[in-house]
Formats: sequence, C-alpha cells, structure tokens
Amino acid sequence: MDSIKNIKKGKLAGFTASQNNPGIKDGRGTIFPDAVQTALNILGNNEKGFFLFVADVFIDRASHLGDAELVALEVIDLDKVIGIALEFAQKNGNTLVIVTGGPEASGMVITGGHFQNGSFEAKWANPGMIHTGTMIPVFAYGPGSDKVRGILDNTDIFHKMMEFLRLSE
Repeated sequence: MDSIKNIKKGKLAGFTASQNNPGIKDGRGTIFPDAVQTALNILGNNEKGFFLFVADVFIDRASHLGDAELVALEVIDLDKVIGIALEFAQKNGNTLVIVTGGPEASGMVITGGHFQNGSFEAKWANPGMIHTGTMIPVFAYGPGSDKVRGILDNTDIFHKMMEFLRLSE
C-alpha cells in the first residue's frame, strides 16, 4: 500500500481491496492510518472544505468472534486513525472530528488484566452475533463539538452533521 501515501491530488475514492480488507492479524499493515492520512492530505487542500467519513467494522467483527486480543489490536489501529484526524483538526483549526461506534457487540466486559504489562482479560455476556442495547458514547473535537457529545439518539448524529454541512455552504 505504499502507493496510497504517494497520491497528492484529485478526487478521492478509497478502494483498498477487491472484496474485504484483511484484519490486523491477517496482514492489513498500516492501510487504515495511511488511507486516512492520505485522504486528509488531499481533502485538506480544498478551499471549500470537505466531509470525510471513516468507518471501522473490524472491532465489531472481532467482538462477535469473542477474540479479546483481536478487539484490542483493532482498537489500537483505530486509535492511530483518530490521532491522525485530531492532529489535522488541531493544526487546521476549522475541522470537526466526531468519533462514535456502532452497536455494542455481544456484551464484552473487561474482567481483569495488568495495566503495567498491557494485558487484559475479557468475557462476553452474549457471545456470538448479538448486538446489545448498551449506549455508545459520542466524542467530538473542534468547532461545534459541544453539539455532538455525550448521549444522543444515533439518528441525531446524522442530523447534526447535515446541519454543519449546511452551515459551511
């Protein structure tokens, strides 16, 4: 995926696999953070502004599998992407970053571990393909972030984003 880092301008569509990208344990490498950094490098040059939607389905998939190590590795990869977006927003000063998750999968809870060595233990209340009703937090940074934080109905996030897009026209 080194070619992703070399794209400098043009319209952007990020197709990185013919069907599904591999998981982090299956050799995905740095595709996810590289693709987001590349998108920000390109879109950040647009004087009219831009809208970038980034999704990660791998954490949900790992939780459905009941694989705590895989959940952790995928969360770490997502954390890198969030860091890239926040760094861009901080430098830019006019960028809103919204971070939320999809439905909680299978009732994962951390039951133990050791902070010093980075290990943890997890169990699932409802292993398998079940999404729970657990509330998912919304985090935001940048202009307007006070309007999209905390506990919101998931459809409200869409309406808030549309409101921000209308304001930027």
